[in-house]
Amino acid sequence: SAYDFSLGEKDLSIGYEGSLLGIAIPLKHGPFISYRKDLWAYEGAWFGGALSLDTPFFSIGSVKENLLVFNARRFREKSSFNWIIGLAQQTYEASVGQDILVNTTGAPTSAELIKIRTLGLQLGLGNRWQFGSGLMIGADWFVVNVPFMTLESSVPILDYVNNQSTRDTVNDAVKILRYVPTFAIAKLQLAYSF
Repeated sequence: SAYDFSLGEKDLSIGYEGSLLGIAIPLKHGPFISYRKDLWAYEGAWFGGALSLDTPFFSIGSVKENLLVFNARRFREKSSFNWIIGLAQQTYEASVGQDILVNTTGAPTSAELIKIRTLGLQLGLGNRWQFGSGLMIGADWFVVNVPFMTLESSVPILDYVNNQSTRDTVNDAVKILRYVPTFAIAKLQLAYSF
């Protein structure tokens, strides 16, 4: 039978989670570890994903996103429902496609040409259930990461760009990665608790 996670008898959970929908990168996934004490659970997680923007019609490039997250979950008494608050370090690494490289002089064709790393506040809500066997399942219904500090901003592609319109496009993309909140919907978790 299932217990609400706040009432489960096992405190340590190790598992895997994945997000089906999200901005900026969908289909992010990775491992997590959680320690529960009374109505609080403390977690560390790493997950990431990639998105290619190369098609037969245009070649903008590809973006990888990695998140390192430390958060706390506050459960309601006798309930699986929980609020999430924590810190998220997001790293974006982008390579630039041929449609942008055509407006450059001497740019390498396979190097990482944009890297942005931010620190942000993570907020969300979800549910978790723990079974007597130790199996734990959960869903974070909505999670948002709001960047408040830029830890690294490296844009070497601008050293090679010789077209103002392309420079503006790259600068706009960097601003979005540095300042715009990202979110995930229906992040599912599967873990074993002991």
